[in-house]
Amino acid sequence: MSKKLPTHDHFIHRRNSIPAVQIHHFAVDKKYQKQGYGSQIMKTMIVFINVTILPHMGASLLTVNSIKSAVGFYHKQGFDKTGNSRDTANTNMALVLGDVT
Repeated sequence: MSKKLPTHDHFIHRRNSIPAVQIHHFAVDKKYQKQGYGSQIMKTMIVFINVTILPHMGASLLTVNSIKSAVGFYHKQGFDKTGNSRDTANTNMALVLGDVT
């Protein structure tokens, strides 16, 4: 991921999981794809999550379970693949948000 989580021993031992917000069912109609609408919506959604949700729930990741054909789109938005996906149809991806320290 482009913004790494701290590897400090204290951080690792105190956290068994990382709070996250997951995006489900994000899509743009085919006739509007490749025109920048998806990127604009995603950027707006990321700002919204950073400003309105993170301060109240302490999430540090935004995650998606992307179909293979959309991996490039999410990568352009700053998401990186996470772990090894056993699911051949989808790829788990995440974007580090806010201050995770």
